[in-house]
Amino acid sequence: MFTLAGTPEYLAPEVILNHAQTFNIDIWSLGILAYELLQGNPPFTDEWRNVEKIESKILENNPKFDPEIFSKVAQSFV
Repeated sequence: MFTLAGTPEYLAPEVILNHAQTFNIDIWSLGILAYELLQGNPPFTDEWRNVEKIESKILENNPKFDPEIFSKVAQSFV
């Protein structure tokens, strides 16, 4: 329940903050995957794959949605 493992761009905030992990982290990862499938890249990334920067972006939890790609329904799903 407290193991840190996974692709940095897909880590849920609970994992980064070392909180107990539930199935919510799977739902988070599904949202990240849906975003990546629509946009072509994950919402929280860093060109140098700096894990600390990626984690900081995840904790800010402010993904950018291109309105030409993401309808309101798609944004709500993600």
